[in-house]
Amino acid sequence: YKFSIIIPNYNNAKWLESCLNSVLNQTYKNYEIIFIDDMSEDNSLEIANKMLKSPHKVLKVPYKKYNGGARNIGIMESKGDYIVCLDSDDHLKNENTLQEINDNLEDEDVMFLGFDLYKDGKEDLFPFRPNYQTMYDAFINDVCAIWTKVVKTEILKDTLFPESTLAEDRVHHYRICEKSNSFTCILSPILL
Repeated sequence: YKFSIIIPNYNNAKWLESCLNSVLNQTYKNYEIIFIDDMSEDNSLEIANKMLKSPHKVLKVPYKKYNGGARNIGIMESKGDYIVCLDSDDHLKNENTLQEINDNLEDEDVMFLGFDLYKDGKEDLFPFRPNYQTMYDAFINDVCAIWTKVVKTEILKDTLFPESTLAEDRVHHYRICEKSNSFTCILSPILL
């Protein structure tokens, strides 16, 4: 499968190189990165332009869109079979993450990902392992962030995010679950 990695950003220069390198260093190479800068006031855009060359894209929004609006721009620009959304302070666990995702997909509409969440770098570990038996289990789950999923591009293009808000993930999670007919889970941590 081809993956579109969508990364919205606002003033996250501190973590950006780690985020982008975690994707650029993947052994699996069938992907594009779409980086959307949401009016940053730091040097994020400079870092992204330095690190990302074609076929990857660096986009700057003309006015503040917040995460949902920035992600929608990336979704509409995407050419992959599946979309992986990362926040610009996240990173893929290791260099084989995309390969593991690809190997475990069998044309499902959505894949739910395990992750280890850290606060301030390495404090307060919160591990999450999605072990859903039904789509309803996923629907009612409290962990609803878009970066916990890999979703078919056609579904995301049909279920865009609410814009001009920072609380876009929950509503969007419900829309994805309603539109998806098939799913799978990866229990091992994929994201940090």
